[in-house]
Amino acid sequence: MQRVNARHGTMQRNLYLLLHRHKWVEIHKP
Repeated sequence: MQRVNARHGTMQRNLYLLLHRHKWVEIHKP
């Protein structure tokens, strides 16, 4: 259970980072 939970947390964090990076790129587009 803990292992699955950890994997889910990592997926959520990766998704958040991807969304955040996309937003940053959108904001800082030349």
